[in-house]
Amino acid sequence: MTLPYWFTGLYLHESGFLAGSPDGINEESVLEVKCPFTHRESKDLKVSLKMPPSKIPKRAPKRQLAFKDVKKPEPVQKKAGPKQAAPQEYIVNYCDKKNQWILNKGHRYYHQIQAQIHFTNMKQAHLFIWTPHTSEYFKIERDPDWGVTNIDKLIDFYINRFVPFVLENPDLIPPI
Repeated sequence: MTLPYWFTGLYLHESGFLAGSPDGINEESVLEVKCPFTHRESKDLKVSLKMPPSKIPKRAPKRQLAFKDVKKPEPVQKKAGPKQAAPQEYIVNYCDKKNQWILNKGHRYYHQIQAQIHFTNMKQAHLFIWTPHTSEYFKIERDPDWGVTNIDKLIDFYINRFVPFVLENPDLIPPI
């Protein structure tokens, strides 16, 4: 299947500070491309995306940046609720029992893609997962509840957590 996509830029939410930047766009959908380093040796994503995390080759740990005298924000109080199962390792996982791919709505890429769908006012996204040996393509529909559930949380986080943190730590802002 060949889908024509165009290069694209940044799509702002009406708030003016939330935005998404899909890898491509066409008349009906956004495109998101992922090249998972963790699965770089995979010959079959169906196999590697159902492996327990301990069996997947590990990548080097991320380098931690140390900031002296950074004022850390107070931890966010989580609301009590039902305990959720730990999310699977990746945005899609293959389920042998159902013989199908399962979308992981708890994964950060799911939220990234839903934001892109909402900010571009599209109905769907196409997720393309590429490794040097194999690739998979997925269609992700717009979740109408995603915006209702998440936009206000993102705006609240930005205004009440991010902005105060930056203002209290001006040394973190690079000179222009």
